[in-house]
Amino acid sequence: MILNTRPELYQDRFRSAFSDIGLAILDCPVLIPEATGSNFPDPDAFDAIILTSQIAATMFPIASSWLSKKVYAVGPVTESAARSVGFSDIVCTGLDATDMERYLLNEPFRMGLYVSAEDVAKDLSEIFSLRVQRIPVYRMVPIDHLMGDVLDKIKSKAQIIIPLFSRRSAKTVAHLLDKAQVTPTTSRLYAIGISNDVFAAEEGPWQCRIVAPSATLEAMVATTRELAKNLGFISKVTR
Repeated sequence: MILNTRPELYQDRFRSAFSDIGLAILDCPVLIPEATGSNFPDPDAFDAIILTSQIAATMFPIASSWLSKKVYAVGPVTESAARSVGFSDIVCTGLDATDMERYLLNEPFRMGLYVSAEDVAKDLSEIFSLRVQRIPVYRMVPIDHLMGDVLDKIKSKAQIIIPLFSRRSAKTVAHLLDKAQVTPTTSRLYAIGISNDVFAAEEGPWQCRIVAPSATLEAMVATTRELAKNLGFISKVTR
């Protein structure tokens, strides 16, 4: 089976993407978004908005003074989330914050508001210190313990593939497994990371760790499918 540890907001997209593999999907969000309560500055001081996450887009105040701004969004999912809350002038800058950085270098905006999580892998407000101000609107809070049905599956030595989309989620999953005294000998867990950075902490009771060839959802699905074939979970002819 596949263990989905993504926040609930991403659940439908995750299930839609991974369901074609043909394995059961067990949902277990390990990070819960929590609003920071930050106050937004005067919109007249900004002519652009920078978004690197779907969650940040959904937490934006719905007001015409903001919705009329140009939005720079990382990835099609963040772009779609921004459009769904009412923004219309949106540019998709690539797949990650590094792509965003390259794109913004040649953009003529005067001042951009970077709406983000409390913790970010790349702080664009430091890179563009004269033109970007960051406001953290949410934090990701780890759950205290794994749900009983999830832990029962793990401890039964069911073979489980766990796609991991960030270093924070990987560390959280590893901590929860360690807290539950799950080890490589008491479980059969296979981790797939969306980038090398995911496994930078060198943690987790994994039978193996694999990094997707590119930092996209499509690459994560393809890598999960290939691992499932190699492990004999699904037929070699499965699409």
